[in-house]
Amino acid sequence: MSVDRDTVYSFDGEIDIYDMGRMVYKVIYFPDHILEQLPMKEYPRLRLEVDIEDIPANLAMQPQGGRWYLILSSEMMKKAELDFRKPVRIRFTIADQTYVEIPDILRQEIDRNKKLKIKRETLTPGKKRSFAHRVLSAKTDQTKFKRLKEVTSEVLKSDTESDP
Repeated sequence: MSVDRDTVYSFDGEIDIYDMGRMVYKVIYFPDHILEQLPMKEYPRLRLEVDIEDIPANLAMQPQGGRWYLILSSEMMKKAELDFRKPVRIRFTIADQTYVEIPDILRQEIDRNKKLKIKRETLTPGKKRSFAHRVLSAKTDQTKFKRLKEVTSEVLKSDTESDP
């Protein structure tokens, strides 16, 4: 199945809880009739441009025993005024599966460090997103710089796409 980035999909769902033991997530599960239209075999963690109650987000579908869901952050829950078990309208398009948001601090380091730039290009989009997320999710500048050093070191040590 080819990726159709122009189609707008929509469905009504509700906020559910996915309890993984140590972690508890607020999620929205996809109905089967929507899943049947999506290229899940090619992209089991299909990335989407989502609009939940008029709040935009870029999210990846997550698999769980034949079902797929979106994880909603606390920030999104607050912005969209969402609540557990309340109905919610989801609209989405399929996003560019190779796009990676790069925080400024990481972009500057990539531009400055030629070896890092070359090594980073060998990584999969998922690995690139993972490293960017580690830097982006830091709350303080001190932690961002610490994580930037860690990520840079890991990328420079990597030998293959699967070994960062």
